[in-house]
Amino acid sequence: MHRATHRLALAALIAGAAVLFSACEPTDFELSFPGELPITWYETEFEKGLPITVYMPDVDAPEEGFPVIIFTPGWNQPRASYVSYAQQLSQWGYVCIIRFYPSLGLLGLGNTYMAEHIDQSIRLFNWVEAENENPDSPLFGRVDRFNFGTTGHSMGASVSVGTAVADPRVRATVSLDVAYATTDFDPINDKPYPDTDNFLGDTVSAILYIGATGNGWCAKPPGSSILMFDFTPAPTGEILIDGASHMDFIDSLNGLGTFGNIFCMTDPGPPTAQDVRDITMRYLIPWFNVHLKGLTEFEEYYAGEAAIEDAVNGTTVSRLNLDGEVVILGED
Repeated sequence: MHRATHRLALAALIAGAAVLFSACEPTDFELSFPGELPITWYETEFEKGLPITVYMPDVDAPEEGFPVIIFTPGWNQPRASYVSYAQQLSQWGYVCIIRFYPSLGLLGLGNTYMAEHIDQSIRLFNWVEAENENPDSPLFGRVDRFNFGTTGHSMGASVSVGTAVADPRVRATVSLDVAYATTDFDPINDKPYPDTDNFLGDTVSAILYIGATGNGWCAKPPGSSILMFDFTPAPTGEILIDGASHMDFIDSLNGLGTFGNIFCMTDPGPPTAQDVRDITMRYLIPWFNVHLKGLTEFEEYYAGEAAIEDAVNGTTVSRLNLDGEVVILGED
């Protein structure tokens, strides 16, 4: 009864906060790593009651189509809080779909529906494949169904990694300050998705973990990505942004994002939240460019002189395992 009371109280808190903050104006953000392509976007439902926002290049698709990336927001964060990621990915030649699915789980007070999030992501990829064959769809003939990726923030990072473990169609993943071992998610020791026998070590996706080093729960979820990197097959990497806070990865505070920032304030910096996103995007987009598009020249951004300079000047703490050997950037 006591646990049930806590869950009801949490549900009431979320509902009240959603009403209170849903009308808040979004905060401003800048595009950190823009591409050259014009973009377009639209909103729809891929299943009844499951809204998505689709961003894509507003140019003719190449013969092979555009790779598709699903972005999953953090815990109960709205799609509108992460539009800069989708915009920039689209400018670089990707179809990026932002999905949202609420849950009450927080610190054990309710179910996070992790398996349901992963299942929805798998079904969303199925929907994309079907839309690619539908002459009435804006995605008709525009999808590279052999190059799927996932990314997301906090619990959304957990969903992204879990989807990569469960679905071999996912060839590349970027995790933004993953909430490891906090929200029913421990892919090292437990299957993240009950319909497969896969653990983290079984993934075929190239996973990059980008995280924050700031102190406190809101700056870095317990467990972080450090242990996950050690159990992830190559190619993989971990880029920790020195002094970053957990909420810095949100580009525009909307709705519950505003509420969350009251309890998880960002450090005014340096680095500022914009600085953190600037750094994030020059690792995130090159990782996808290499592992979804085969543009190997972009490896320079996360393994070459630019990344080494970040490590040497203290901007990042970086480990890479691109071919079975762990390298710590900045060390002789």
